[in-house]
Amino acid sequence: MVKVTVLSIGLIVALPCCAQESSSQQTVAPAANVQESSSQPASSTTSRAQIMDAPLSSPPNQGNPKDKDAGNLMFGFYGTGGKMGQGGVFVGGYSTGSLRHPGLPGVSLELGLAGHTPSRTVEGVFSANLQPTFYLDKHPDDPNHKHAFVFVSGGYTRFFATGNAADYGGGVIWRRKGSGEDFADTRFEYREYYIAGFGRQQGIRVSWEWGGDLDD
Repeated sequence: MVKVTVLSIGLIVALPCCAQESSSQQTVAPAANVQESSSQPASSTTSRAQIMDAPLSSPPNQGNPKDKDAGNLMFGFYGTGGKMGQGGVFVGGYSTGSLRHPGLPGVSLELGLAGHTPSRTVEGVFSANLQPTFYLDKHPDDPNHKHAFVFVSGGYTRFFATGNAADYGGGVIWRRKGSGEDFADTRFEYREYYIAGFGRQQGIRVSWEWGGDLDD
């Protein structure tokens, strides 16, 4: 009985000692990890500083200024001779660009009289067209140069008595010198209408228009 009691007391004393040793090893290990991490060189911090101090990259190449497109608002009047004569007024806007960098197609609204039409001697006519436009020489912002443009157009036409039609054509615009940002153009255009039941109606149109640049 005496031997068993002594062994029990020894085990009880030994277990707390082992527990203290293991806990002391665990508390020392994190401290070692902290020292190792703090001893590492601050390479990441240096690289961030270098990136912040690096000069900004140069702006992208803006390209040839001739390729820059120019927006225009315009209004004017027209006269058409041919199989069916016309006359009227128009208003719209278009953007000019090069063939490599075309501008946005413009919009033209027309209101006038047409005759002789398939069903009337004279009747009202309304057209809404799209018009891509391209310049042929120097950029339109150069005030010391006369400018030539080519364009195509197409859209919807309503003859008030005859009915619906499709119109299409194209031509050239000669821009005369204006005052300040204003300009004056003369337009020569081949215009054709297709009316269901009546076929094609061809004509040559001359227009005079005035407007202003929308460029900054």
